[in-house]
Amino acid sequence: MIITKQQKNNQEINFRPKIIDCAKIISVYKLANDFDNDHKKGELFESMVNFEIKSNFTFLYFEDVKAARQFFEEVLHLPLVKDFGWAVIYGLGDKSFLGVVNEKDSSIKIESHNGVLVSFTVNDVENIFNEMKRKKVSGLSALKQVKGVDLISFFIEGPEGYKFEIQQFTSDELTKLF
Repeated sequence: MIITKQQKNNQEINFRPKIIDCAKIISVYKLANDFDNDHKKGELFESMVNFEIKSNFTFLYFEDVKAARQFFEEVLHLPLVKDFGWAVIYGLGDKSFLGVVNEKDSSIKIESHNGVLVSFTVNDVENIFNEMKRKKVSGLSALKQVKGVDLISFFIEGPEGYKFEIQQFTSDELTKLF
């Protein structure tokens, strides 16, 4: 799928152009032509609907929502977008959000926070690292260049063991891409 960028009100936005992928059509046509049980020969079909993502939400589940809110508001300075009572939504960027959910009121029961890493891309990782150091944030790693990627980052530990990476891409190519 081709994703390109265009300018809108001096901001870059991603969009999916309505371009016909000839190779995909040919391969789908061949599959359909070989399919004779449920489909008539030569039928052209598409198995995917237009899956256009309009926004992104990541939800993290906490037993102690008060401590989680303090971390996101006072340590990471995330802007509060909406408080639903059982879930609090913070803004991360254009149509990207992080939700803090009260685990006892949620439909999903979490047994472990292991294996979850939330990464935030920023413009000034060194100053943010120094602020985290000054605040003595738990689990603060060293600020390091990531091997094989034009990226510098550090890690911190949030409430209930969630891991967070604060990162900055150091090449123009990756900065524009991400």
